Amino acid sequence: MMLSVLKKNLTFLVLILLFVGCKPVEAPNKLALNTTKCLANQSPCFVDDELGKFAITFNVEEVRAEVPFTIFVNYQANSDYTLKNVVGFLEGKTMFMGKIPLFFHEITTELTSQVFNAETMVVACSEPNMVWNLWITATLTNRNNSSVEKKILINFSSRY
Repeated sequence: MMLSVLKKNLTFLVLILLFVGCKPVEAPNKLALNTTKCLANQSPCFVDDELGKFAITFNVEEVRAEVPFTIFVNYQANSDYTLKNVVGFLEGKTMFMGKIPLFFHEITTELTSQVFNAETMVVACSEPNMVWNLWITATLTNRNNSSVEKKILINFSSRY
């Protein structure tokens, strides 16, 4: 009798775990994009020129060493250009320790806006507060398939 009840409870528990554990991964939605923010110690956050408007935002209030965070590049066209590719890297400004490559992926394309993101983290070093250079190269193309690169430099701080 006791073994039968235990089997039923165990079966029920396994079914619940399977149901909860097998949910599909959800793509970032507009709500997640609306919660991105400029860092308080970031300069600049917005870049506006003849090619369009770029917003470089983060999913965190502050960057902490050895804690993953996401960088977002949001492009709004002023002209007939489309954002085709975003590449970038991080390097320490306070203390150069090499380059951390960033692998950006397009997460949304709308008529007026395109968003790319990359998840990364910075390392802790002998300085408790670090300033980082975020180098971004955005490749834009127009209807004639001519392309232009826009280089953006953002500085921000991290702490541990």
